[in-house]
Parts: sequence; C-alpha cells; structure tokens
Amino acid sequence: MTERAQQIFCAKDETVYEIIDFVKESMRDVGLSERKTMQLELVTEELVVNVSHYAYPGSSGTIQVDIAKEPDHVELIFSDEGQPFDPTAAKPPDLEGALEERDIGGLGIYLVHQLVDKVEYRRAENRNILTLTINRPQ
Repeated sequence: MTERAQQIFCAKDETVYEIIDFVKESMRDVGLSERKTMQLELVTEELVVNVSHYAYPGSSGTIQVDIAKEPDHVELIFSDEGQPFDPTAAKPPDLEGALEERDIGGLGIYLVHQLVDKVEYRRAENRNILTLTINRPQ
C-alpha cells in the first residue's frame, strides 16, 4: 500500500526551509542514509528556488509537494502552475571548458539528475509536474 503526504506552499525563497523540513519529516522512516537525505535537501532547495525565481514572472504562485512511498522506491513530486519548463530537456552544462568560457546556469538541474535515480517531467492541466524517484536501500 502506498503511503502519501502532500502539502502546498507559496513559491518563494522564504519557504525553502519549510519545504525542506516537510520533505525530511515525510522521508524520516524511508531508511535513507544521512548522505542521501542531505542530497535530497539540496535537490529540494534547487527545485524550489527555480520555481520561485522563474515559474511565476511578475506574480506569485504556489508549489505543491507530494511524496509517495512505495515498497521499493519513493517519489517526490513537485508541481506548479507556472511557465512551462521541462528540466529533462535542458542540455547538460559544459564541465570541461575554462570557467570564463562556460555558460552561466544549468548546474542545478544537472545536479538534480545526478542525485536521484530517475527524473520525469510532464505538463498536464496547465501544471509542470516533476517526479523524482529515489530507490529505497535494499
């Protein structure tokens, strides 16, 4: 049976730590290592800051966080009604070139892809829906 948690927050920088606390508390009994938990904090911060800065230009909005605990994995689902943005389509950043020649930005999305097991995006009913899958320890 799937255990679920859900909460809606204002999409602004000031709620980042409130959202991180919600994710940490909801994931407490999943059995993740301290390192993996810290990585999820970083992923959550990156995604929330991106939504607060870019999803609602010139206005404010919300971000919904859903957590679905399955027997072998956990899904963190971040959704908003902001501008369409597919982070799975973002080109990987240049990690080899000289710093002064690299484009600014893109490292956060790259980091998200590196720290979770699966990243899926879809746009449905005017919502960006980003699902992150984290495999449970065996």
